[in-house]
Amino acid sequence: MPSNNLIQGMRRLGSKPKLSLFTNSPLPNSKKAIAVIRTFENPPGVITVTIRVSPYGQAGEHWRDVLSRPNHGGYGKIYIQRFGANLRRYLSCYELRDYYRGVVGANLDECPGAMFIWTTGKPADVEPIDAIDNQKLGRELGNALRRFSQTDERDLWEVRFRFE
Repeated sequence: MPSNNLIQGMRRLGSKPKLSLFTNSPLPNSKKAIAVIRTFENPPGVITVTIRVSPYGQAGEHWRDVLSRPNHGGYGKIYIQRFGANLRRYLSCYELRDYYRGVVGANLDECPGAMFIWTTGKPADVEPIDAIDNQKLGRELGNALRRFSQTDERDLWEVRFRFE
């Protein structure tokens, strides 16, 4: 059975911007499709990610609270960097790993997530949140950004976050 989630992508050729929508509509061709995460590349190499907060519950609120302040909440420029994500996730969450062990439905959410690097030395903000919210935001953000590929560690896409 297909998922209720649908990635609708539209690529424009040449120097025109690229747009990608990640929706949560039960009917893929319905006009009632609600864009949950939108990505837009303009200028080249810079991706604006707009996240609709309400469908992601605690995770959406956490990311909005951390990144909507000036200078992305003190993180400066944020880049997609998939290489080393598991190590960054481990280092961000290691000290808190035992505090929530066995708590049903709790996940540690790091913001910005492990797939990102940033220009300041500020550590990721880690907060225990609802597991379903955390995993949904992480999965859908990863899927929305998947088309912005990296062939090696030097391929960096700058990301600018916006929230609705």
